[in-house]
Amino acid sequence: MFIFSGVNDRSLAASLKTPLKACFGVVSKIFYENSVMGNTKGGYEYSSGVWQFEGEANIPSGTDATSVMQVFGATTIMLRVYSAKLTVYRSPTVLENVYNRWFKVNVIHDVGASNVKVYIDGVQRYEGSGAGGNNHYFKFGVYAEDGASHRVESRWRQIRVLRKN
Repeated sequence: MFIFSGVNDRSLAASLKTPLKACFGVVSKIFYENSVMGNTKGGYEYSSGVWQFEGEANIPSGTDATSVMQVFGATTIMLRVYSAKLTVYRSPTVLENVYNRWFKVNVIHDVGASNVKVYIDGVQRYEGSGAGGNNHYFKFGVYAEDGASHRVESRWRQIRVLRKN
């Protein structure tokens, strides 16, 4: 299991001389960039085909205004937590009452069709167009957005990245 937590504290960030803004995970390893940011780029960067991110997430209560999963590379999609709801950006809501329970997340990105689908616990909750870009990769963890709570955290397990042959 990966546990990502951070403190959204400007005085602490100032003392670090870099913004304490994000903590994201990697499928094969965890590494940090800009203090606390990682991703699956170290081996799962893609520019074509159909790719799927799969994992189980748990968001502790109190985490708010925080991105917990992204398809990065022209930011095709961002799953965020606002007021105990999991949203695509700020809207639409794909899951209510997310706090303190495990739920399964599947995000399927079809680069050629410029399409992305989000499934929560096996039910399709969102479908939309991609944002373009040449190279993509998946990110998961926590990334504080404007108005984020003081403490942000997400827990992940059973992470897989799949490619359609």
